[in-house]
Order: sequence, then C-alpha cells, then structure tokens
Amino acid sequence: MGALYLKDLADKTRRGLRGRVEAGKSGGGNSYGYDVVRGLGADGLPLTGERRINAREAAIVRRIFEEYAAGVSPRAIAKRLNAEGVLGPSGKAWGPSTIHGNRQRGTGILNNELYIGKLVWNRLRYVKDPETGRRVSRLNPESGWIVQNVAGLGIVDQSLWDRVKTRQGALTAGRSPGKAPGYWDRRRPRYLFTGLMRCAVCGGGIVHFNKIYIGCANARNKGTCDNKGTMLARRSGKSCARRPAKPPDGAGAHQNLLRGIRARHEPPACRTQRAAGSGCRSAEQGGARSGPAGAGAIGRRPRLRRAGENG
Repeated sequence: MGALYLKDLADKTRRGLRGRVEAGKSGGGNSYGYDVVRGLGADGLPLTGERRINAREAAIVRRIFEEYAAGVSPRAIAKRLNAEGVLGPSGKAWGPSTIHGNRQRGTGILNNELYIGKLVWNRLRYVKDPETGRRVSRLNPESGWIVQNVAGLGIVDQSLWDRVKTRQGALTAGRSPGKAPGYWDRRRPRYLFTGLMRCAVCGGGIVHFNKIYIGCANARNKGTCDNKGTMLARRSGKSCARRPAKPPDGAGAHQNLLRGIRARHEPPACRTQRAAGSGCRSAEQGGARSGPAGAGAIGRRPRLRRAGENG
C-alpha cells in the first residue's frame, strides 16, 4: 500500500507541475538571470512559479552569448569572469562546462532556451543508479517535452541565439560519429588512485591537459589557481612502478623484524651498557642479561623463536 500511495502521489505532483508550466510558470528550480517572485496574489494566496529578469545577471548572460558567438572559447570566458570576481550560478567560480553544457540535453548557459522566451519542461528525467545510489539524468523523447512561449522572460535576441547555434553546429560537425570515441570521450577511471590527486596550492583536482601532461584543473579551466605547473602523466605512473613488486627476502625481513622488536623492549640501562661495549649480551643471541643481581631478571624478555624453530 505504501508503494502504491507514493506512486499515486508522484503522478499527481507531476500533473500539477505540468499545469503550472502550461500556464507559463516555473515547473521547479530557477535559471541564472532570473529572480523568484515572492509575495501574495490578488486572491491573498502566495505566488508560485513566478519569475522576473535579474538585470545584472542578464547582462552577464548576454556577454557570454556575444563573446562565444565572436569566437571566444568557454574556458576563456570563464577565466575572464573569474578574474573580474563575477560569481557563477552556484555562487562559486565559473567553469567551462557551466557555459557550454550539453547541447542535446539543453544544459549550460548557451543551451537554455528560456533566454529566448521558450520554456521547455520534461526534457530530462532522473533515475537512481543502483550501483552508486546517485541520481543520473536520462533524455526523454522530444514528443514528451512540454514547450511554452514566455516572451516576457527573453534575455537574448533570436539572431544572437542563431549565431551561437551555428558555431556549436560547426564544432559538432567536425566530429565523426561513425568512428571510435576519441581520447576525451573515454572518461571512466582506469586506475586505483584516479581522482585522488589534489593540487598542493588550492586543493583542486588534477586532470589530464592532454595525453601527456597533467596539472591543476582550477588553474587550467577557471584561472582561480596560480599553480601552472604540469607533470608527465606517464612519469607519475612509472614512479609507482619503480616500487618493489614483492617484499624483500623472507629471512632478511625476519631478522630485521626481530631486531626492531627487541630494540623497542630493551631497558634504558641495558641500552646504555650496550653503547659502552659491556654489560648486556647481544639481543640477537637472546638469554638473560648480565649485571647486578636481579637486573637480568627484571630486564629479561621472552626469546622470540624463528620460523621452524622447536623447543
């Protein structure tokens, strides 16, 4: 009964959100460049789903579109905004992916159709990955999208939008869909320590700059770190490979272990006598230590037997 109730509740919630979108209101969340309108309506009820353009953020959106249409890369745009202290949509630094996003999924500043006065809802659905427990997005068929015109929320004119889409199309056309995926398409971790390396200056992640060099992601993509150094990716792998693949000789390791244990349990008086060359017998030989009466009994430790030794 609990599962049926939750499913019915989810269906009713989605029907309610769809009705709001078809009325030109927000179906959830907010985009960069807009403010949520809060207050009471004429009927005395709280306003829901209303948005208005944020003039300061809208100017940043137009700037991003104009610079990209002029040929500036998303990485260069992000670095300029970060250098000027302009905060991104999350209140943190800008990144290239925040700007270019994914054209097919409609994510990123350059792909948000709300900026031309077109509200698109139900483009994506979110499911839970059973292996990781995280939510992942899946693209819905275009027939299931809900599109509503909201001209009053437009920030970018149609001509500028078309110029951006033309450039995106030219970049996409340079990729051959029939060929095997390239280097940047293979994103799965291949090694045990993938993703664990951190920049010593800012604490950001270490990423591949290309097939040869690795370095700080924040320095390369956002310009918020001064660590411009790089390292050979293959050299970093060889440094681990130079470590011994197997432990040293068993007999030698056993002797070193015994010496370390006996040295830690040796009384200070005996250690002093050993340094002077008299008093205690060698720890490797075992047995009671010489000295004043009772000193050997107090300082005596059980003799450790070696592997295979009886009695």
